[in-house]
Amino acid sequence: MKNFIGKIMVLLLSLTLLPFVQAQTFVEQDYGNDKIEGLAYINNKAKQFINEYNQQHHTNWQSLEPNAKVFVPKCAVPLKAKWEKIILGDDHIPHKYVIAVYCEKMRDPKQEKWSVRVQVCDEQSELITSIK
Repeated sequence: MKNFIGKIMVLLLSLTLLPFVQAQTFVEQDYGNDKIEGLAYINNKAKQFINEYNQQHHTNWQSLEPNAKVFVPKCAVPLKAKWEKIILGDDHIPHKYVIAVYCEKMRDPKQEKWSVRVQVCDEQSELITSIK
């Protein structure tokens, strides 16, 4: 009987905590393979970049996830990140800034360098149009 009650208690505790367990997105679960770079690594590099920027500039911005449809070759060196200005049209249309996560050397030397753009938003979920 004690064993049965113990199992019921564990089940009830599990069901109570279930809403607090956050499911991972596809991007967070994608670690790629020997030929394709994982989106999780690209996402983590963007997060690292924006966290460092936030600390240095006293902002509270966050990077969004890269497009889940992106496929890029496996990188042979550590990923890098930088700000990139995106021009949305002529001078009358505002521009925005994104984090460009990029690779300078592929495992296959025949493949070209690549860059994946990751959008950034502020506390009001507005895209970033200027940086300090």
